[in-house]
Amino acid sequence: MTDGILIAVIITVVFSAIITVVKAKLKGKKCMGCPDGCSCCNKKTQKNK
Repeated sequence: MTDGILIAVIITVVFSAIITVVKAKLKGKKCMGCPDGCSCCNKKTQKNK
């Protein structure tokens, strides 16, 4: 019984993370959970110029 509950919780957490990533990518976000606020993407493009 305990194993079933543990497996259900793990599956729920994994699917929630997958849904969050898919939604963010569909909205066009480059960085998800980035502490730099996507300024890291700007740094890479500025170095190439």
